[in-house]
Amino acid sequence: MDREICFEHEGNKAVRKGKWKLVSSYPENRWYLYDIENDRSETVDLSASFPKIYREMVEIYENWAPRVGVIPYEQLAQKPS
Repeated sequence: MDREICFEHEGNKAVRKGKWKLVSSYPENRWYLYDIENDRSETVDLSASFPKIYREMVEIYENWAPRVGVIPYEQLAQKPS
């Protein structure tokens, strides 16, 4: 089984698992799925072609984020300086 790696930085977020990479950029907040073995430049979104993998990867992120204390960037952006 491939180990997953999740990260978030300033609203940008991603999950890596094996050859798959799921990414979302702030402020769009839309997930894109890439096969980085065959598409290292991340140009072809495979979300619609691999819906099961897409859902699994989104679920991995959604379980990871609250567990490690990720604060949604939208909330941080609203705080007064």
